[in-house]
Amino acid sequence: MSVQADEGREPLLGTVRVPRVKVDDVLNFIGFGPFQVAAYVMVGLTNMAYGFEALLFALISLKVQDEWSITPVHYANLPALTCICNIVGGAYLSDHYSRVWPYAVSLAMVGVGGVASAFAPDYTTFLLLRFFASFGLMGVPILAYPVLVEFLPVRNRGRVLALLTLLPALAVCVSGGLGWWLIPSYPVLGWRYFTAAIALPSFVAAAARMLFFYESPRFLVSQKKFAQAREVLVAMPSEKIEYDLEQDLGPRSRWPRLWRPISWHLDPRS
Repeated sequence: MSVQADEGREPLLGTVRVPRVKVDDVLNFIGFGPFQVAAYVMVGLTNMAYGFEALLFALISLKVQDEWSITPVHYANLPALTCICNIVGGAYLSDHYSRVWPYAVSLAMVGVGGVASAFAPDYTTFLLLRFFASFGLMGVPILAYPVLVEFLPVRNRGRVLALLTLLPALAVCVSGGLGWWLIPSYPVLGWRYFTAAIALPSFVAAAARMLFFYESPRFLVSQKKFAQAREVLVAMPSEKIEYDLEQDLGPRSRWPRLWRPISWHLDPRS
């Protein structure tokens, strides 16, 4: 496939050589295909792993308080630590070093911390292990949405992100049903089974990220790694194209990193 140029002008994109273009120009030319579907599945599994954790503290609260004889005030330290971790944010490594391994490590932390906390012998240990899991959990939504957006053509971003929000909602429903089954069915250990079970999807999502081991072309261009960005973009379409990339760091914004996917969606220049 090629785009023919008017007489006397260079082609915007083509099968041989293209003048300097932005990453989004190439993504718009490539369109939405199997590569983008794979990215959606990978991020969708991540969002479902995040959704599975949503009801944990609500469903296990009474069992944890009874087992370790703690008051509701002491139990409130558990969700409070999660909120503190989420405030810290997990985007620095992703913005400066890689979009791949911080993503996978965050999910692995959720899985390891979640499963280990199911075997905690006392409340202090449980609190520390949940803090470890929450420290990984903080990076999941911050990393997942930008990674998907950076692989999508501009015209598809709104629709795909809207569909993506359905997956964590589905995970919350499944998690709730799992908790209502496990916890009453096993009066002593049911909450521990539930805690371990909802952590397992994080390992699946981490494995999916390692299998889909493509770095974001936008990130690579921002790091001036143009050759590597070209390799990722060439892997997307069915026909091999060559092009030069000018540095495209995305829209200037004072919004926090957490909200940047929304700013990309609203800004037509992205």
